[in-house]
Amino acid sequence: MVNEKVTDLFIAKLLDNTKIKYTPNGSDIKEVKDALKTASKKGTGNVGFPEFVGKSNEFIIVIEDKADLDKQALYEDEESDKLIVETEAIINYAENGALHYAQQIVEKTEFKKVFAFGCSGD
Repeated sequence: MVNEKVTDLFIAKLLDNTKIKYTPNGSDIKEVKDALKTASKKGTGNVGFPEFVGKSNEFIIVIEDKADLDKQALYEDEESDKLIVETEAIINYAENGALHYAQQIVEKTEFKKVFAFGCSGD
């Protein structure tokens, strides 16, 4: 059985090794925290909780993870590099969820340099 907490811990260790300051399940950067107040992946207008949000120089880093390798990303079709941005894909796939949060941050903050990472596997 796959366990997302194992993936969370692995990513936290990687971030610790890089000395990137991050917050799990949200952000301690006021502007980003405010942007996430209505960024629920379900589209309810409630708070959104990305697995990790970090900052490196002028860049914001948003990470979403899934333990199941099959939940890495959902694209429009096999030949496309365009992620599906519908609610079900945003909820269930790492890259789709990370993109959702990154878009919310870009739209609602002064931060325009945002890296969105989707990670899968345990």
